Order: sequence, then structure tokens, then C-alpha cells
Amino acid sequence: MKSAENQNRESLKIIINGKPVILQFSSAPNTEASDFIKQTLIKAYIYKAD
Repeated sequence: MKSAENQNRESLKIIINGKPVILQFSSAPNTEASDFIKQTLIKAYIYKAD
């Protein structure tokens, strides 16, 4: 079995607040999208922790 770090994936499906979210990866970085995703995940974590 391969660990998550060693797998080459083009997409990743996660569940956030009970809703499925599919992250699509590309070879070129998109800093605007990554900042938005990071902020959304942090806010979801903080909201759930309260």
C-alpha cells in the first residue's frame, strides 16, 4: 500500500462540513486558488471547533 505522500494524483476528494469537495491539481501553481482554499479550510476548522 502506498502512502498519500508518494501517490501521484490529479485530484483528491475530501469531505468538508459533510459536503464532498474534489480538489483538482495541475502542474502550474495557482496561488490565488490555494490561498482561498487554505482560508476556507481554516475557517471551517475554527467554526467546527467552537
